[in-house]
Amino acid sequence: MSELYSYVKKMKYLVIHHNQTNTLYSSLREIARDIQVDPSTISKNLKDTDFCYCLSKNTNLLSYIRKI
Repeated sequence: MSELYSYVKKMKYLVIHHNQTNTLYSSLREIARDIQVDPSTISKNLKDTDFCYCLSKNTNLLSYIRKI
């Protein structure tokens, strides 16, 4: 139980990818590396809301990001 609790406590973001899979992340840098969007862009989009959509210029794929 404590391992699961520790894991969940570290996770700060939920990302739903273009193919409808989802992944939990602990940092914006991890997200940026996976979806190929600059972390500052993600941060700006999340500044005023708890969620955003980001489109990668490299792959042209859309991802949904939510703070948890």
